[in-house]
Amino acid sequence: MPDMGPWGLGLDQTAAGSAVGRSKPASEPPHTGRAGMPATACNINIGLLGHVDAGKTALAYALTFGTYCGQPSLAPVTSTAAFDKHPESKARGITLDLGFSAFQVPKELVSPEFEAAGISKVQITLVDCPGHASLVKTVLGGAQIIDAMILVIDAAKGFQTQTSECLIIAEITRKTIIVALNKVDLFPEAEREARISKMSQRITKTLEAAGFPNVPIIPVCTKPLEPTAKLTQDADPTGTSDGVQTTASSAGGDGWYECNARWMNIEALLRGVMDSVCVPRRSTQKPFLCMVDHCFAIKGQGTVLTGTVLEGSTKVGDVIEIVSLSENRKIKSMQSFKKPVTTVAQGDRVGICVTKLEPSLVERGMLAAPGSVIFAHAALATAKRIRYFKPEIASKTKIHVTIGHETALATITFLKALTPIEDDFDFQQEYQYEPLLPDHREAPGQTTNRYSVLLEFDKPIACPKNSLFITSKLDDDNHAGACRIAFHGRVQHAMADPNYKEQLAKMLRVYKLKEKVGTIDRVVDERMLIGAKMFKKETNLELFVGMKVVLGSSHEGTIESGFGQSGKFRVRFATALPESLVRPAKATKNPAGRREAASGQEDDQRTLRLTFKKAVYQDRIYQ
Repeated sequence: MPDMGPWGLGLDQTAAGSAVGRSKPASEPPHTGRAGMPATACNINIGLLGHVDAGKTALAYALTFGTYCGQPSLAPVTSTAAFDKHPESKARGITLDLGFSAFQVPKELVSPEFEAAGISKVQITLVDCPGHASLVKTVLGGAQIIDAMILVIDAAKGFQTQTSECLIIAEITRKTIIVALNKVDLFPEAEREARISKMSQRITKTLEAAGFPNVPIIPVCTKPLEPTAKLTQDADPTGTSDGVQTTASSAGGDGWYECNARWMNIEALLRGVMDSVCVPRRSTQKPFLCMVDHCFAIKGQGTVLTGTVLEGSTKVGDVIEIVSLSENRKIKSMQSFKKPVTTVAQGDRVGICVTKLEPSLVERGMLAAPGSVIFAHAALATAKRIRYFKPEIASKTKIHVTIGHETALATITFLKALTPIEDDFDFQQEYQYEPLLPDHREAPGQTTNRYSVLLEFDKPIACPKNSLFITSKLDDDNHAGACRIAFHGRVQHAMADPNYKEQLAKMLRVYKLKEKVGTIDRVVDERMLIGAKMFKKETNLELFVGMKVVLGSSHEGTIESGFGQSGKFRVRFATALPESLVRPAKATKNPAGRREAASGQEDDQRTLRLTFKKAVYQDRIYQ
């Protein structure tokens, strides 16, 4: 049996509009250019995810500066949040927020697929995600802005709790995965090859069980192999060494090799990335949508909101909406990794400068074309359970819901459709109330999910149509080793009206299936009987007149009216009742002379069952 990590692995919508992995070519040509990059250039967003202290930030260092090596044309760029520059991150020694850095892929590493698409330059933007259990909300947000994922695994420890959570996030978002098996330098040199092989086999089995076959596993070392090497100020285009240890080749020659020799297999890892990802499909046809992760003021300029464009495009001078504030602002200027740009489109990393905005009001959130994103009080969405989440997921309970970078508590109600769910929520269909969300698995290439969920948020949340949401139990023990990600889906219908329940009463047809059981009080004739013990004496029997009841296993009759004041009722049958009920057999005696009671089978023949539907959002019952 494969090694499945802390709780066993294996499940199932990409960042909006992007497509990575070996899929069919897009129907429209890929968008690859923006004002700051030529039309023959392409930006790919790669996330680094894994357990805390697996070496993600050190790997971001190595990848970012390993491509530079004194070549000005390949000079990398880092954001203010890159490489744990924040004082608190330095003090605690862990990544606390998303970090961003970008570099150009050396031409010799650009795969033929990109060249065939007319792309001569590829820029990679690294998204360094925190690994600490308490920061899973940040990871969930970061996972939704990337095109592919480098899963960083400590070679000595293998799959750990947060590694497994990151793999589940990759399954949910359907990201391409490349594994960086880090810290292999900790293995004694004589045992290194054997131990790398053994760990790679274990990881491969786990990945295959999770639906990720043929994932490249690259052993790497992000600690400099030559401790005496130092990064000179001239070799660091950012002007901040921050412990990055690399030098340019002073003797000319192959700058990549000279620099990359300071780390182990960084070139091989980058080759693995380029061989695994496809040319991203980018579209400018949808309304502009940007996920914001940082916001700060620049004296004399205005307020800068940095983020990743998920859909559409925008340009300097356009009016955009700050969704969380429901306020519009005109774009004053834009930059992409410190280069001024006039337009940005899906997949681009951008800083947007606006005026008259207090930065403390916007920590994270969304920018959008005005009026295109609903600030929702409730939403209807598809629902798919994570099978590694062990506790029951019950209707009418609360759970954390993450959409983009925002997380809010929501009360959940599960619904089951009669037919498979399509892209839009079908208000013409009838739905059955489900007390629990079951583990529903789909065969590859099939869409047979029939489960939906009503999300009722404790506070309004930005909710773009068709946006991915992920639910989690963040109040569970961070260190318990159990899966905290419960279920996921896509928003189909968002409701901005605080009085959304009135809308639900008019539009949503949900019922609870109810059953009442009674028995025969007496038989009137061969087609009518009096029933009892099904209703209380105060029940309004008029509500049930005309409903079908079943006698025994299959004999169907209709409630005709009430009978007396004690809850009894008349039932008429279209066909004659069994003769055994109309003319009961005489009771027999056992050998001891005691009279036998009616058998269990005879009792069942005298049982009346009424199955009906009770509307959840309307005051009515029906069949």
